[in-house]
Amino acid sequence: MSLPTEDDLQQLNEQICQEISSNLTDGASQIARQTLMALADFCCLADRLPNKQHAQQTVSELVNRLKSIRPCMGAIAGLIECWQKRVTSMEDLREASSIALELVDCSHNAVQEAVELLQTLLPRSGCLLTHSYSSTVKELLSQLSRDNYRIICTESRPGNEGKRLAAYASVLGVPCTYITDAQVGIVIPKVHAVILGADCILADGSVVNKSGSFLLALAAKEYQKPVYVVCESFKRQAFTAEALTLEQHAPEELELPQLPGVDVMNQYFEVVPAEFITDIVTEKDLNLSDY
Repeated sequence: MSLPTEDDLQQLNEQICQEISSNLTDGASQIARQTLMALADFCCLADRLPNKQHAQQTVSELVNRLKSIRPCMGAIAGLIECWQKRVTSMEDLREASSIALELVDCSHNAVQEAVELLQTLLPRSGCLLTHSYSSTVKELLSQLSRDNYRIICTESRPGNEGKRLAAYASVLGVPCTYITDAQVGIVIPKVHAVILGADCILADGSVVNKSGSFLLALAAKEYQKPVYVVCESFKRQAFTAEALTLEQHAPEELELPQLPGVDVMNQYFEVVPAEFITDIVTEKDLNLSDY
């Protein structure tokens, strides 16, 4: 097997970053785990470079790019920072690769633990409303009693991630109602709790999630329905919304033809302020009293 070249590493660097940047379908946790798995592969390849110092440098360059590539998804930077704390030295890139894969498993376990804690806060039965597609909400569905719960999931335009969640509920046999985002105000009086994932927990206890989450939380507050955010603790970041640039994507995704004088805004993420959140539940039982 021939040794990799510097060009090989550069091409892989670009490929990894492109795949992470263009992934508009998976949730933040899944993308963060995919990032760490890609980093593990990159470490193994870099370890085969003859110049070990340069190998460490190429890994560091990739890490720095990945931490800043999608700032709305604090999960990516958070999981990489966990990896950096565990990797005491970049001299052994094989070990660094193994640690990355261990943290992927830890992330899966954190999802399960967070969901178990969430269930202690939920009523024994009822109707739950959710938005977008979250690995923690997906895990919650797998643990819910089919006889005691019904879920309502929004389509979550423009990506329509809710279709995937509805399909998953169907496979599990969990009763599900699929609605347009605009119907949230109609169904909110009927629900017992709102469950959201999070792409990022900000320093003041607010969270970043798919656009539409804020309006859902506003409706829940009006009808005095609890809003629970469930996610892994590594999504917590030290900055506030003012330091964040919220992602916008291609206007064409909204399928409006070009019209004179008409601009199209396609913002994927928004901030849900802390005052609209009843509790943030993680595997470490992080809650709003921590802020």
